[in-house]
Amino acid sequence: MEESSISRAPSRCGVSFLNVARTYIPNTKVECHYTLPPGTVPSASDWIGIFKVEAACVRDYHTFVWSSVPESAADGSPVHASVQFQASYLPKPGAQLYQFRYVNRQGRVCGQSPPFQFREPRPMDELVTLEETDGGSDILLVVPKATVLQNQLDESQQERNDLMQLFCPGRGPSWKQWLNLPPESGFGVTRIEEAFPRGNRIGPS
Repeated sequence: MEESSISRAPSRCGVSFLNVARTYIPNTKVECHYTLPPGTVPSASDWIGIFKVEAACVRDYHTFVWSSVPESAADGSPVHASVQFQASYLPKPGAQLYQFRYVNRQGRVCGQSPPFQFREPRPMDELVTLEETDGGSDILLVVPKATVLQNQLDESQQERNDLMQLFCPGRGPSWKQWLNLPPESGFGVTRIEEAFPRGNRIGPS
């Protein structure tokens, strides 16, 4: 952290930041995931800072944490690592754009993330969720809440339409017979009770 102006390391040393959200919620700790390229030898003196995107000096960080020092992969493949920024040190919410920057022990920027903001959640704002991949690593996804709600509504409507077709007069067995369907059919007792109150059922009671 000795240098006052930004000096960037050659591209072959580029550190990649993973799953960076477009917005983060203030007063909540932030996890920063990144990948070190093959051949990189991390140091306990390397650090990761949160900078305003226009910052032109490595000393102009808002906050920083020392990087973790993972073991280098034996096969020379990239190495994944992560750090956490505590909530009390994060920027206040607003329109300002920030980014993560990985700075090595020589004070050179070895990688920077896409920009993001700190913003209070709103009723129809983005959701940040974690989803496990086949490889066992967690990937951070940013999904619009409106999209999630619409998908849930569409699924519920489709289920109701399927049940309506099953219970139409003259089509198939009575509702009591459908109650005996195996669980794997997807038409359990609870869901039929919810979709068709007792007074609206077709067939013998």
